[in-house]
Amino acid sequence: MKLRIALQLLAGFALGYIMCAFVGIEKAAYILALIPLLGLAHEALHLVAIKILGLRSKFSINGLYLGFNTFFHYPGQFMVAAIAPQIITLVLLTLYSLTVNPLILLLLLVHLAISCEDLAKVVKYILAYFI
Repeated sequence: MKLRIALQLLAGFALGYIMCAFVGIEKAAYILALIPLLGLAHEALHLVAIKILGLRSKFSINGLYLGFNTFFHYPGQFMVAAIAPQIITLVLLTLYSLTVNPLILLLLLVHLAISCEDLAKVVKYILAYFI
């Protein structure tokens, strides 16, 4: 088994344990039910950005990874498409600041976990092309 897949599985189990300890098993079940919707919204925002930028893309599923392979001309185009789902992060952060609801905080953290690969690639492109 590849190390990346093993780490993703381990992180998934750790996240489930932390959620149950933090909010209880009943509320954690709500979060687990919302994760696929959160992932779908995340990928939909990537697709919207890709279409607005006029880029070519191909949807792929490879093990636990699912997302778009995008063909871009300039690194900035990729970065805009990769950052677009952070709209969800901003909305969740705003909702949490208004309600201080631990479920919203957990959804925010789950979305940041989903976004780690996108954010890491953006940082890589910033370091390679702009600094």
